[in-house]
Amino acid sequence: MKPISLKKSLQWIAASAALFAYPLAHAQWAYNNAYWHDELWSAETTQSTWMQTVADHVPLLRMSIPGTHDSASVGYGGDIAQTQSMSITKQLVGGVRYLDFRCDLVDGGLQLHHGFVGLEKTCDSGLADVAAFLKKHPSEAVLIKIQQEYSTASNPDFQKAFDKMIAPLSGAIWQGYTQTSSPTLGDVRGKIVFIKRFNEVVPNGLTYSSFAVVDNYSMTTNWDLYSHWETVKSALSDVTQGKMPEATIINIVGSGGSFPYFVSGGRSSPHGGHLVTGLTTPGWSHSYPDFPRDSCFIGICSIYFKGLNELTAEYLEKNKPSHVGIIVADFPGKPLVDAIIERNARTWRDNDTASAGEVFVYQNPYLKTTDYFAARKSGAYWYFPTDHRDNGDWIFLGHDFPTQSTARSWVPDGYAQVGDLYEYRNPHSHTIDYFKSRRAGYYAQERLWFPINQKSNAYWEYVGSKVLN
Repeated sequence: MKPISLKKSLQWIAASAALFAYPLAHAQWAYNNAYWHDELWSAETTQSTWMQTVADHVPLLRMSIPGTHDSASVGYGGDIAQTQSMSITKQLVGGVRYLDFRCDLVDGGLQLHHGFVGLEKTCDSGLADVAAFLKKHPSEAVLIKIQQEYSTASNPDFQKAFDKMIAPLSGAIWQGYTQTSSPTLGDVRGKIVFIKRFNEVVPNGLTYSSFAVVDNYSMTTNWDLYSHWETVKSALSDVTQGKMPEATIINIVGSGGSFPYFVSGGRSSPHGGHLVTGLTTPGWSHSYPDFPRDSCFIGICSIYFKGLNELTAEYLEKNKPSHVGIIVADFPGKPLVDAIIERNARTWRDNDTASAGEVFVYQNPYLKTTDYFAARKSGAYWYFPTDHRDNGDWIFLGHDFPTQSTARSWVPDGYAQVGDLYEYRNPHSHTIDYFKSRRAGYYAQERLWFPINQKSNAYWEYVGSKVLN
């Protein structure tokens, strides 16, 4: 009998390890919840008013904005057509500020579609959901891309139906029009801003053709996922480095030979574990470098798929880019939405100015923390404090993106002055509670906890709450 070579033995072991590696439970890796195929996460952790932290003068298209693709496709047509698990309203409460409406003209009205699949919802009811949200949260603005889908209507006929649909909501719609410049956030607070992908010559907001769009959506097999990730990662880098326009839409989605839930989450099913690629290390150590290695046995590890939502959230948190444009996802979860929103904090620039209350972020190399500050005054500014304290130019807010521009969050080494405003995401009442300090001191060291019953105590004066819905 001919002896089996060492090389063939290793190949057999590697193949066996890949064959018998089961999908991993989806709670075992960081950023897994950036893919979310469930209802909205806990209310006190939502982002219903995050835009109030951004200054009025900031150009809308200079902002980093979380968005959803085929925003109303919540289950009709099965897994191949479903792209979202939350209603339009819950997406907005969660922090999404860009929606994708695709409409078919049927009997004079516009119906939401995903390809040939009707979504059992009219476009005007979707707009009504957005208008109701903005009425409750006037600090916010929502961009809505409108296009024809599964429709053979002429541009004039579709435009006529569109005009009829938006007429009752005229007060909730930004009436400006520009192909070359961006309105400021202050211009559009409380408004719907349309991005038209039809009949762009008729003024109804912004035009889709004025954006740089990254949309490499066609998947032949699951093994195309990594090349799609490389396209997304390159685009994120280019936007940050100014190699692409600020008005950029990056779609982190895919379809065709793969289910949307797989592209977003790398999963074996909507709520399953991550699939294996079939490759192992050390034999394929240089393959798919951003995909995780796990299920190791005698030094051989399986290489698992990881979805675009997870990869994008991880990239944003590790690289901390200052601007990423509009990122459009299927099944976005809180880690992805938050990572995009946090990009709206400004960063230091030489010889620059700030408006009082503007939020900045500083990667503190001394204490190895991410620090948020609010500008104490308008005008030129000097260096950030490195010791988690205030100075003449800056108010130290903590390590989390604030819910109000001057509201601080609890930090382990925090020191409060009398009258400082603090925010508390209350898991008991599912609200954000605000308190003012009644005394100076190191509150964490002295265990001066916030009250959980929305009342004052000897250390904290309760000043109000924000109900998140």
